[in-house]
Amino acid sequence: MITDSFPCWLNSLSNLHLFVIRSNRFHGNITCLGSNSLQIIDIASNRFSGVLPLTLFTGFRRIINNTQSKLNYLYFKHPANSAIYYQDSASVVFKGTSRKFEKILDIFASIDFSNNSFQGSILVTVGDLKLIQLVNLSHNALSGPLPVSIGKLINLESLDLSVNKLSGSIPQQLASLSFLLVLNLSYNELSGRIPRGSQIDTFRDSSFIGNQGLCGTPLNKSCSVNATSELPRETDEDGSDLYVSIGVGFVVGFVMIVGPLVFLRKWRTWCGNHVDGLVSRIVKTKDE
Repeated sequence: MITDSFPCWLNSLSNLHLFVIRSNRFHGNITCLGSNSLQIIDIASNRFSGVLPLTLFTGFRRIINNTQSKLNYLYFKHPANSAIYYQDSASVVFKGTSRKFEKILDIFASIDFSNNSFQGSILVTVGDLKLIQLVNLSHNALSGPLPVSIGKLINLESLDLSVNKLSGSIPQQLASLSFLLVLNLSYNELSGRIPRGSQIDTFRDSSFIGNQGLCGTPLNKSCSVNATSELPRETDEDGSDLYVSIGVGFVVGFVMIVGPLVFLRKWRTWCGNHVDGLVSRIVKTKDE
């Protein structure tokens, strides 16, 4: 295993397309990560921490906009002799299992930051990675809502955000990803109704379990009528709303019950006679 901080010098490698340092002891932040040529980044199972830098996803120009019209495999030519070259290969955790890619199409793109200690929110700019097919940010400490921009990842096939601290509702836009074959949002703090759609309806409850606030299909938990509506207004910190409610209730109760006894003489006399009679019967029964 390698123990070191993130190798920032890799940004100077203009032909670096594949970067895998999985299962080592790299540590610290990744603020310097962002290479125009990278399309497969696997830094899973290390000791990285800190927040995801704001410029992280905007630096992956090859994933954002690959304008090549002809499909090719990734390969490297010898700088002195173009006849000597080798094709790139890599083992990538894809769709839940580790797969060895002997040949990698130059349109395949993936990001795997799982099993680290990243914090903060998922950047909205993740939606710019239009060519990405795999995103794995699971087993970190990411928080905040799921960005709506995830719905722009039209080529996404596998999304794993499990075991984080993500909150809020699941964006409806996620249900429109027609190529999504693997989805895991389990064990977060998500809430509200699970959106419906032809693709998202194919996932089992294992994709959503561990979120106490989620409801709807495929979970065995029905939603209330206003499950996705705005929460009721919170009371003021000094509890003034509570005091006002108590005061109003007291006045209404006084007017409806005590008021007639005080202001209506006949009703007061009738009520007094009936109460006296009731007490007399109770005492008499007890003496017998």
